[in-house]
Amino acid sequence: MRAVTRKRRPQASMTGEQLSMPSLEGARHSCGGVFHLVSEPTDIAIRGTAVRVPQDMFRCDGCGAVRISLEQLDAARERAAEKLREQEGIMSPGEIRALREAFELSQAELERALGLGPKTVVRWEGGKVMPNQATSQLLLLIQRDPSALVFLAERRGISLQLPGPPVVNEARLRVRRRSGGWKAPRTRTRIKAASPEWSTAAAKSLRLMA
Repeated sequence: MRAVTRKRRPQASMTGEQLSMPSLEGARHSCGGVFHLVSEPTDIAIRGTAVRVPQDMFRCDGCGAVRISLEQLDAARERAAEKLREQEGIMSPGEIRALREAFELSQAELERALGLGPKTVVRWEGGKVMPNQATSQLLLLIQRDPSALVFLAERRGISLQLPGPPVVNEARLRVRRRSGGWKAPRTRTRIKAASPEWSTAAAKSLRLMA
């Protein structure tokens, strides 16, 4: 039986072949087995951190050979990046873009206001790079209190106008657990003091029940 082959990309560097291919579901391997789409937990390195996410791949039911397309690898990397963002409380590309647009700034203007290198915000919003932990906390602070960006920009000679009332994503306002993870802060509910009229009525009812 003719082997299933595709041109291999030289930059691929993961167990199994990484190919730009159509679906191999049901295709025959040279051993006589058949490829099937499977998903297995795999560690993906993101910023030096191993993040375990499901990795789709084609596995031969005969010899166990594995074929991984570049599209499948990209999808796994996106899942790993999103999982790391959730674990470390890092703003998503969409949230960073929304924050910038609230100030009506271009990507280059936000870079100058924060003292960042060229194309940094471009890579953040494109999902190619994530902000480091310190910068992530700064962005969350600006999201919570926009005047922080106005202050930083003024120190660099840039005049900014405060945007309208910000829409804060409370799920992104996180505090570190003692175990090292992150969780959303608890929301405290204020209890208003009872009015004198209510207190008097309640006191009378309690006396009647006694």
